[in-house]
Amino acid sequence: GGSALYGTDAVGGVINVIMKKGSEIGNHVTVKAAGGSWNAEQYAISVSGSNDSGLGLIVSATKERRGEYKFKNANGKSQMLKNSGYDDTGVIVKLDQKVGEDNRIGVNFEHINADGGSPFGFSGFGTTDSHKRISNNVALRYDWNESSDEKGYVQVYKNYQHAHFRSPVASRQSNFTDSTIGIEAQQNFKFSDTDELTAGLEYYKTTVDNNALYTGKRDINNKAIFAENRWEFAPTWQLNAGLRYDHHSKYGSEFTPKVAVNKKFDENSNVYLSWGRVFNAPTTDDLFWYQPGMYPTYGDPNLKPEKGYVWTFGGNTKLNDKTDISASVFYSDIKDAIDWVWDGGTTTQAINVNKEKRRGLELSLNHDFDDNLSAYASYTYVQVKQDKGYGFAKDLTTKPNIYRAGLKYKNADWLFTLNANAVTGQSEKQFVDSSYFTLDLGAQYKINDNAKLFINGYNLTNARYAEFGGLYKNGEAKYPMAGCSFIIGAEYTF
Repeated sequence: GGSALYGTDAVGGVINVIMKKGSEIGNHVTVKAAGGSWNAEQYAISVSGSNDSGLGLIVSATKERRGEYKFKNANGKSQMLKNSGYDDTGVIVKLDQKVGEDNRIGVNFEHINADGGSPFGFSGFGTTDSHKRISNNVALRYDWNESSDEKGYVQVYKNYQHAHFRSPVASRQSNFTDSTIGIEAQQNFKFSDTDELTAGLEYYKTTVDNNALYTGKRDINNKAIFAENRWEFAPTWQLNAGLRYDHHSKYGSEFTPKVAVNKKFDENSNVYLSWGRVFNAPTTDDLFWYQPGMYPTYGDPNLKPEKGYVWTFGGNTKLNDKTDISASVFYSDIKDAIDWVWDGGTTTQAINVNKEKRRGLELSLNHDFDDNLSAYASYTYVQVKQDKGYGFAKDLTTKPNIYRAGLKYKNADWLFTLNANAVTGQSEKQFVDSSYFTLDLGAQYKINDNAKLFINGYNLTNARYAEFGGLYKNGEAKYPMAGCSFIIGAEYTF
């Protein structure tokens, strides 16, 4: 939490996904086709390759569609969720060219066209509302000294989204664009074998044009500079210290430091303690959402930014060559946390919660029985308490106890995966059941080096559950997840 490099709004942490280059994948074409429950269809094709001059290319296209799905309702019966079908198309293009000995320039483009129903109404299922979203995101990046300890990059990007929500109810209609332009740069400095620094800067501007909600255009921007030092000040000790400065167009300037200490006992065991400040500015939706009508929804242009701190303490150890264990506990204390609340009547409003406290722990175990069979198990506990002016009370939409376990078997021809998930302790004021258990199964058969068949089964227990809290007055879950389903298909590479 409180990352100096990636932004302090990531209170829970950051996952940084970096797509491979075409030169790293090799020259090939892969096609996939699958079908399954509720008239589901999935198609995909990807092409990748490179040449001797350092040019790399990846192009992929996907098409997914599905009809209305079934779920288990509050009475324990399978029911079709009307207007829940969708039809999505996506394209990704990544082109990169090596420049000189150790530099590279690249461009990434992503297009998404999502079209489908919006079945979740204000008073029950069965709405005829629908949505269409078009996203076009492009980025141009230049990397230098790629294989060096003192590598760096600069990137400019533009993300664009056009969303159209259609409804026979005028107050639920919306047709808007959301556009963000930005630039970011980073540079690594290697002072010695035990001391290095990463420094950088960021700028972005988000503009939303939404006559239905904002009565016109609204925009915000943010400028930031940051630095993080990683120093092994003793043979088994490392200190990470970071500082970030943000200047927000609406909320002014803020410094957010982060400090972490890591103790390494041997090659297989370590413990760490980290602390970081949090500064999270409201989004354009939080500030400017304006949707009048029978069931109005409003943002608040006077919202305050979230501020606070996060503590994390954890450790990792390898019991033997086949077993790893990790554990961590965390605590955050946030002032003016941003939340959307329903007033108990018809209106939903963005508000600042006086204080929000989160605490929890995570335990995980990984074990390899042999070269073919492995297993994992984990437990996560989370408690969220909010003070909305009447003292602290538990956030009942939180899943307090999450259990996960799985098995994986692989040989030359077969791959089997079994994943179990269980949740206990849910509030029956927000969820139909206080607990649930789901089971997913995957099987893949390799016909030869080029072709394979696969089948995946989801929610094989046909559990009644929801990822998000909320109940209608009749006790039905507002956002029910799909029941038992299957997908079967084939993939070929040449």
